[in-house]
Amino acid sequence: LTSKVKTLGYWAQIDSFTKNYDDWSRINDGSLPTQAFADIVRLVSEQLQGKGRVEMKLVNLLELEIIVTENGRSKRATHAEELRQISSHGLSYLILCVFFIALVNMIRKDKAVQIIWPMDELKELHQMNIEVLVDILSKNHITLFSAFPDPDPEILKLFKNRYQVVGFRELLEMAVDSDYLAAIAPLTETTAHV
Repeated sequence: LTSKVKTLGYWAQIDSFTKNYDDWSRINDGSLPTQAFADIVRLVSEQLQGKGRVEMKLVNLLELEIIVTENGRSKRATHAEELRQISSHGLSYLILCVFFIALVNMIRKDKAVQIIWPMDELKELHQMNIEVLVDILSKNHITLFSAFPDPDPEILKLFKNRYQVVGFRELLEMAVDSDYLAAIAPLTETTAHV
Protein backbone atom coordinates (compact mmCIF):
# COMPACT_ATOMS: atom_id res chain seq x y z
CA LEU A 1 0.00 0.00 0.00
CA THR A 2 1.61 3.25 -1.10
CA SER A 3 0.52 6.85 -1.00
CA LYS A 4 0.11 8.70 -4.28
CA VAL A 5 0.00 12.12 -2.58
CA LYS A 6 3.51 13.04 -3.79
CA THR A 7 2.50 12.34 -7.39
CA LEU A 8 -0.17 15.04 -7.32
CA GLY A 9 0.71 18.03 -9.50
CA TYR A 10 0.52 20.51 -6.64
CA TRP A 11 2.33 18.50 -3.94
CA ALA A 12 5.72 20.11 -4.67
CA GLN A 13 4.20 23.59 -4.17
CA ILE A 14 2.56 22.56 -0.89
CA ASP A 15 5.84 21.02 0.29
CA SER A 16 7.74 24.20 -0.67
CA PHE A 17 5.08 26.34 1.03
CA THR A 18 5.51 24.36 4.26
CA LYS A 19 9.33 24.65 4.15
CA ASN A 20 9.22 28.41 3.44
CA TYR A 21 6.66 28.99 6.20
CA ASP A 22 8.69 26.96 8.72
CA ASP A 23 11.87 28.89 7.81
CA TRP A 24 10.10 32.25 8.13
CA SER A 25 8.36 31.38 11.43
CA ARG A 26 11.66 30.20 13.00
CA ILE A 27 13.27 33.59 12.40
CA ASN A 28 10.55 35.27 14.49
CA ASP A 29 12.09 38.75 14.20
CA GLY A 30 8.96 40.54 12.98
CA SER A 31 10.18 40.71 9.38
CA LEU A 32 7.99 40.02 6.38
CA PRO A 33 8.35 36.72 4.53
CA THR A 34 10.69 36.53 1.54
CA GLN A 35 9.59 37.02 -2.07
CA ALA A 36 10.07 33.24 -2.61
CA PHE A 37 7.52 32.63 0.14
CA ALA A 38 5.07 35.09 -1.43
CA ASP A 39 5.53 33.40 -4.82
CA ILE A 40 4.82 29.95 -3.41
CA VAL A 41 1.72 31.25 -1.60
CA ARG A 42 0.47 32.54 -4.97
CA LEU A 43 1.17 29.16 -6.65
CA VAL A 44 -0.64 27.24 -3.92
CA SER A 45 -3.62 29.60 -4.05
CA GLU A 46 -3.80 29.07 -7.83
CA GLN A 47 -3.86 25.32 -7.24
CA LEU A 48 -6.79 25.75 -4.89
CA GLN A 49 -8.65 27.33 -7.83
CA GLY A 50 -10.63 29.73 -5.72
CA LYS A 51 -12.31 26.91 -3.76
CA GLY A 52 -10.23 27.48 -0.64
CA ARG A 53 -9.53 23.76 -0.43
CA VAL A 54 -8.44 20.74 -2.40
CA GLU A 55 -10.92 17.89 -2.61
CA MET A 56 -9.67 14.40 -3.31
CA LYS A 57 -11.17 11.01 -2.54
CA LEU A 58 -8.99 8.90 -0.26
CA VAL A 59 -9.20 5.96 -2.66
CA ASN A 60 -7.49 8.13 -5.31
CA LEU A 61 -4.59 8.84 -2.96
CA LEU A 62 -3.67 5.21 -2.30
CA GLU A 63 -2.29 2.50 -4.54
CA LEU A 64 -2.47 -1.16 -3.59
CA GLU A 65 -0.14 -3.70 -5.14
CA ILE A 66 -0.36 -7.36 -4.20
CA ILE A 67 2.35 -9.81 -5.19
CA VAL A 68 1.45 -13.47 -4.79
CA THR A 69 3.92 -16.32 -5.13
CA GLU A 70 2.00 -19.46 -5.99
CA ASN A 71 3.69 -22.67 -7.15
CA GLY A 72 6.99 -20.81 -7.48
CA ARG A 73 5.59 -18.10 -9.78
CA SER A 74 5.16 -14.48 -8.74
CA LYS A 75 2.03 -12.72 -9.90
CA ARG A 76 1.14 -9.05 -9.44
CA ALA A 77 -2.26 -7.38 -9.04
CA THR A 78 -3.15 -3.72 -8.65
CA HIS A 79 -6.94 -3.91 -9.01
CA ALA A 80 -9.80 -6.35 -8.36
CA GLU A 81 -9.90 -7.93 -11.83
CA GLU A 82 -6.16 -8.72 -11.77
CA LEU A 83 -6.57 -10.21 -8.29
CA ARG A 84 -9.33 -12.51 -9.57
CA GLN A 85 -7.10 -13.59 -12.45
CA ILE A 86 -3.96 -14.38 -10.45
CA SER A 87 -5.41 -16.77 -7.92
CA SER A 88 -8.26 -18.96 -6.83
CA HIS A 89 -11.35 -17.48 -5.17
CA GLY A 90 -10.16 -18.72 -1.77
CA LEU A 91 -6.67 -17.28 -2.11
CA SER A 92 -8.03 -13.94 -3.35
CA TYR A 93 -10.38 -13.86 -0.34
CA LEU A 94 -7.49 -14.58 2.05
CA ILE A 95 -5.33 -11.91 0.41
CA LEU A 96 -8.05 -9.28 0.85
CA CYS A 97 -8.58 -10.37 4.46
CA VAL A 98 -4.83 -10.04 5.17
CA PHE A 99 -4.95 -6.56 3.65
CA PHE A 100 -7.88 -5.58 5.90
CA ILE A 101 -6.12 -7.11 8.92
CA ALA A 102 -3.09 -4.94 8.14
CA LEU A 103 -5.32 -1.84 8.00
CA VAL A 104 -6.98 -2.77 11.30
CA ASN A 105 -3.58 -3.29 12.93
CA MET A 106 -2.30 0.01 11.53
CA ILE A 107 -5.29 1.86 12.99
CA ARG A 108 -5.30 -0.06 16.28
CA LYS A 109 -1.48 0.21 16.66
CA ASP A 110 -0.37 -1.66 19.78
CA LYS A 111 -3.61 -1.20 21.72
CA ALA A 112 -5.13 -4.34 23.21
CA VAL A 113 -8.43 -4.06 21.35
CA GLN A 114 -10.36 -7.18 20.41
CA ILE A 115 -12.31 -6.73 17.17
CA ILE A 116 -15.39 -8.69 16.13
CA TRP A 117 -15.35 -9.23 12.39
CA PRO A 118 -18.63 -10.28 10.72
CA MET A 119 -18.14 -12.27 7.53
CA ASP A 120 -20.81 -13.51 5.16
CA GLU A 121 -20.56 -16.42 2.73
CA LEU A 122 -17.76 -18.07 4.68
CA LYS A 123 -18.79 -21.51 3.45
CA GLU A 124 -17.90 -20.49 -0.11
CA LEU A 125 -14.30 -21.05 0.93
CA HIS A 126 -12.61 -24.43 1.14
CA GLN A 127 -12.36 -25.70 4.71
CA MET A 128 -8.56 -25.41 4.67
CA ASN A 129 -8.85 -21.71 3.74
CA ILE A 130 -11.41 -21.19 6.52
CA GLU A 131 -9.00 -22.78 9.00
CA VAL A 132 -6.17 -20.51 7.80
CA LEU A 133 -8.44 -17.47 8.01
CA VAL A 134 -9.66 -18.24 11.55
CA ASP A 135 -6.04 -18.79 12.64
CA ILE A 136 -4.81 -15.52 11.09
CA LEU A 137 -7.70 -13.57 12.60
CA SER A 138 -7.27 -15.03 16.09
CA LYS A 139 -3.51 -14.31 16.02
CA ASN A 140 -4.43 -10.69 15.29
CA HIS A 141 -7.02 -10.47 18.10
CA ILE A 142 -9.97 -10.53 15.73
CA THR A 143 -12.99 -12.70 16.51
CA LEU A 144 -14.79 -14.02 13.46
CA PHE A 145 -18.58 -13.86 13.47
CA SER A 146 -20.44 -15.76 10.77
CA ALA A 147 -23.71 -17.58 10.16
CA PHE A 148 -24.48 -20.73 8.18
CA PRO A 149 -27.81 -22.15 7.08
CA ASP A 150 -26.29 -25.66 7.10
CA PRO A 151 -23.25 -25.69 9.39
CA ASP A 152 -20.49 -28.18 8.74
CA PRO A 153 -19.30 -29.79 12.00
CA GLU A 154 -15.65 -29.46 10.99
CA ILE A 155 -16.10 -25.73 10.50
CA LEU A 156 -18.13 -25.37 13.69
CA LYS A 157 -15.22 -26.85 15.64
CA LEU A 158 -13.15 -23.82 14.64
CA PHE A 159 -15.41 -21.49 16.64
CA LYS A 160 -15.31 -21.14 20.41
CA ASN A 161 -18.93 -19.96 20.60
CA ARG A 162 -21.60 -21.68 18.49
CA TYR A 163 -25.29 -20.88 18.59
CA GLN A 164 -28.32 -22.13 16.75
CA VAL A 165 -31.38 -19.97 16.13
CA VAL A 166 -34.58 -21.90 16.79
CA GLY A 167 -38.18 -20.82 16.82
CA PHE A 168 -38.64 -17.11 16.96
CA ARG A 169 -35.14 -15.73 17.65
CA GLU A 170 -34.30 -18.15 20.42
CA LEU A 171 -30.59 -18.92 20.71
CA LEU A 172 -29.33 -22.31 21.78
CA GLU A 173 -25.66 -22.89 22.46
CA MET A 174 -24.30 -25.73 20.34
CA ALA A 175 -21.81 -28.25 21.64
CA VAL A 176 -19.70 -29.84 18.92
CA ASP A 177 -18.56 -32.98 20.65
CA SER A 178 -18.35 -36.64 19.67
CA ASP A 179 -22.10 -37.16 20.36
CA TYR A 180 -23.02 -34.31 18.02
CA LEU A 181 -20.65 -35.54 15.32
CA ALA A 182 -22.04 -39.08 15.60
CA ALA A 183 -25.63 -37.81 15.38
CA ILE A 184 -25.05 -35.86 12.18
CA ALA A 185 -22.64 -38.32 10.54
CA PRO A 186 -25.42 -40.02 8.54
CA LEU A 187 -26.56 -36.62 7.25
CA THR A 188 -23.11 -35.62 6.05
CA GLU A 189 -22.41 -39.01 4.46
CA THR A 190 -25.56 -38.94 2.32
CA THR A 191 -24.76 -35.49 0.97
CA ALA A 192 -21.03 -36.07 0.48
CA HIS A 193 -21.52 -37.36 -3.06
CA VAL A 194 -23.60 -34.36 -4.18
